[in-house]
Amino acid sequence: MVTRAQVQNSNSHLTSQTAPQTAVFLGGTSGIGKLTLIELVSLGFPIRVYIAGRKATEPAMRPVLEDLRRKNPRAELIWVESEVSLLVETRRVCEVVKEKETNLDFLCLTAGYAPFGGRNDTAEGIDVCHSLEYYSRMLATLHLLPLLRASASASESSPGPNPSPRVLTVLAGSMLSTRIDATDLNLTRSSPSNSSSSRLFGFKTQTHMATMNTLFLDKLASDPANAGVTFVHNWPGAVDTGNMARYHTPTWWSPFPLTNLLKPLFLVMGFDEREAGERHVYLATCGRFGGKSIGGEEGNGKDKGDKNTMGEEGRNGLFLVNHKGEVSYSESALVELRGDVQGKVWDLTMEILGPFL
Repeated sequence: MVTRAQVQNSNSHLTSQTAPQTAVFLGGTSGIGKLTLIELVSLGFPIRVYIAGRKATEPAMRPVLEDLRRKNPRAELIWVESEVSLLVETRRVCEVVKEKETNLDFLCLTAGYAPFGGRNDTAEGIDVCHSLEYYSRMLATLHLLPLLRASASASESSPGPNPSPRVLTVLAGSMLSTRIDATDLNLTRSSPSNSSSSRLFGFKTQTHMATMNTLFLDKLASDPANAGVTFVHNWPGAVDTGNMARYHTPTWWSPFPLTNLLKPLFLVMGFDEREAGERHVYLATCGRFGGKSIGGEEGNGKDKGDKNTMGEEGRNGLFLVNHKGEVSYSESALVELRGDVQGKVWDLTMEILGPFL
């Protein structure tokens, strides 16, 4: 396990040259995204950050952003009002960024919630959770990849330290599952008409969206054009962010949010909010996951880097990371999924995202 001391040591070696200088957050108004935003900006380095958020969340975020501006006067925090569960809105956010930026160092994708209340489609015909946890994230990645590639090119052409361009999607990277229905990826046959099927839809959603994140990013990472970009899909462990309680609907079988039952889990494999923020800044910057090492993440400078999903050590690519900060996944499951399911995930995703590219 990567200890908190190692995480803090790595983060302490960041400089204004190696820390991200431009960042985009989809999901930065609550949960892991918000904690990562706070920790990253609080480092004190110059940075320009775009935070996409719903109009309803702006009043609560305003004092947070004002406090961060006081802590770090060199930070430029740009609020982009949007409803990123809609793909048309996600595209608009990306257009705002592309109009102002030529490079992007960090794309943080954390929007989503635990969908235990059944299916809830957007006006675009996509379940809200599916859109937030997958389609919106991949759309933003595709739109902003040219900026991430530009950052990679600038880093490669400079002999000195530079940020390592990175895409971080937070869901369940280490929990790769072959139990995915390739004939019904969007779970349109799962009916939310009763409590039992609603629960089933929720659990299936998490399995499908997590695996689809991995398979889509794995294909992007295999493209030579993206060789300079690192992709990280992680499971954050147990962090009580209120995610499960936020959309909980009381029923006879679940009168209280599932969070209440998970309190013991938080004690065993959980992190407090500050440590969760630190750990995700670590994932966004450390040299273990591709890019240029900042020379101190393990405290001895000897770490060669973890293996990406292609089995390469010390190279960019996709890294599937568990709550301990370690690469962890079933290689046999990934091989099986690449055989047939990955192509279907890619084709369906591009079919849905095509009109918004």
